[in-house]
This record gives sequence, C-alpha cells and structure tokens, in this order.
Amino acid sequence: MSKSAGTTRTVSSTSVPSVQLPYLLHGLQEARRQYEQGPPQFYPGSTVADFRPAEVLAHQYLQEQAGPMAQLAEGAIPTANFLMQAYDVERNPYIRAAVQGAIQPVMQQLREQALPAIRSGAVASGSYGGTRQALAEGLAMQRAAQEMGNISSQMYNRAYETGLQAALSGIGAIPTIQQTLAFPGQVLSGVGAQERALEQARINEDIARFQWGQMAPRLALQEYMRLVGIPLGGETTSEVHGSAPGAAAQWASYLLSLLPYLGRLIGWW
Repeated sequence: MSKSAGTTRTVSSTSVPSVQLPYLLHGLQEARRQYEQGPPQFYPGSTVADFRPAEVLAHQYLQEQAGPMAQLAEGAIPTANFLMQAYDVERNPYIRAAVQGAIQPVMQQLREQALPAIRSGAVASGSYGGTRQALAEGLAMQRAAQEMGNISSQMYNRAYETGLQAALSGIGAIPTIQQTLAFPGQVLSGVGAQERALEQARINEDIARFQWGQMAPRLALQEYMRLVGIPLGGETTSEVHGSAPGAAAQWASYLLSLLPYLGRLIGWW
C-alpha cells in the first residue's frame, strides 16, 4: 500500500521596515512621557485687567460731584416752578407795573392835552357843557382807551411768550449743568478705559504665550508622529512548511525524469 503525498503550507507576515521602527518607538515613548506629566496648566496670573489710576480718579470725582449735582437739581426746583409760572402774566407783578408805566403817557396826554383842547374849543364856540363837547370828550377818551388796550395786549402777549420761553429754557438748563459737572469725570473715565483695554490686551498676549509654551511640545510631537508614521512599505517574510512525499509520489517523480530519455530511445529504435 502506497503512502499519500505530503501537504505544503505557506505563512507570510508583514512588519514595519526596520529603518522606520526606531522612530515610531521613540514617538510612542515621548507621547507616554508627556501624558504622564498631566494636562496643561491654567495661566497662573490674573486674566482681568484692574481699573487704571485715571478710572479710579474718575470714580472718586463722580462720587464727589454726585452731591453737588443733586443739590443743583433740588435747588433748581423752586426756580423751575417760578419759571413754569412765568407765562401766567396775571400773576406777574412786574408786567402789571410795566403796563401801567407804558399807558401812563397816554392817560397824561388825554388829561393834559386832548380834554383841555376840547373844553377850550367849546368855551370859544359857546357850547361849553353841551352835547357836542360831551361827544368830543367821549370820542377822545375812547381813542385813548383803545390805544392803552393795544399797548397792554401787546405787552402781555410779549410777556407770555417770554415767560414760556424762559420756563422751557430753565428746565432744559438743568441737565446741561449736570452734564457740565460730570464732564471731567467722563473724560478721565474714557482715558482710563483706553489704558485698561491696553493692559487687558497685554494680559491676553501673555496668556497666549503661556498656553503656546505648554502646547508646543505636544504639537511638535503630533507633527513628528505624522512624519515618521508615513507608510514606507513593509517587510514581508514567507515560510513554507510541508511533509515528505510518499513512495508513489517518488516513483512518479522518477518516471517523469526518465521521459526525455525514453523518447530518444524509442526514436532511435
């Protein structure tokens, strides 16, 4: 009985090239070392800029001026009330005196010139005390009254408009005065805000430099691993494993090796 032929098994394995392997191992060791050091640290200094001296001075100034501004507003209340009533000409004693002074010349002209002239004319014409004299005197007094009324109405109207404008101006002046008192503090506050913004920008720059200093080794390691991890191919190793052939296989191999010689022999014969 003949033995069966043996079997053959081929094993292949691929590995990182030997020239690349040390660099990868170094990168892994460095990654472990950085990991064991712990996470990045927070910026040790203050991250918020303090108030600048100009801002502190502005705050103090505005606090000091808060009292005078309040006193100004309180002190302006009676004045505002008076000015708000300035348009009420009936309550204004000054306008009444001014009107009396304006119409006084008209009354004086009536008493000293118009009426004496009418009476003198009546005496000369012999109609003194008559109806004609009475009509003339009545007409003169009517004209004087009309003139005095015109003067009074114009003066009262101008006084009303002036008083109304004064009331509005007085009320509108209060905020302006308060802003004037606060203006120096606002200037100092604006200057201090610019200085604090500059200081905050410097702090932000220091924070960025500090964070970059901690992340630089990690970023460098990432770039290193990216470069050394580029595939350079692989080293492939193959191994063939098989058992010895049987007797039948050996005889078959032997006969196959004799075929060329048998062919020549038969051809010669």
